[in-house]
Amino acid sequence: MTTATRAARRTQRQRNTTAERQNRRWTRNQRLARAQRLPEEAKRVLLLKGLARPARPANSVRGQLLAAVLAGAALDRDGRWIFDGSVRDLAAGGLADGKAREWHYLLECMQAFVDAGILDRLDGRKGRPVVYAVRA
Repeated sequence: MTTATRAARRTQRQRNTTAERQNRRWTRNQRLARAQRLPEEAKRVLLLKGLARPARPANSVRGQLLAAVLAGAALDRDGRWIFDGSVRDLAAGGLADGKAREWHYLLECMQAFVDAGILDRLDGRKGRPVVYAVRA
């Protein structure tokens, strides 16, 4: 290894993961702004279905999460409505009330939506948000 290579390795910048995350969010928001959204009637039906089992109000955490997921659903190339947002971002204050939530609880809620037949888990990779298909 040459001296120049060693010097280049020492001066390499550290990754700014916050900036990378912000860039991914901005890119996703730009894509969602151009995408076709889930119709309001389908949102209402799925929201009722998701909150009917354990009779919960729409302003509960579970109701806010489901509303955020349905609002973030977009039509993909295969004709499916998908949600590919980050549950961690929603837990960090991305729900309607703006409060921070425990992301483990939101993941449990997402699994409850899968069990209720509202969502299908499509793809999950380490370091990337899980992709869910909305059963409209």
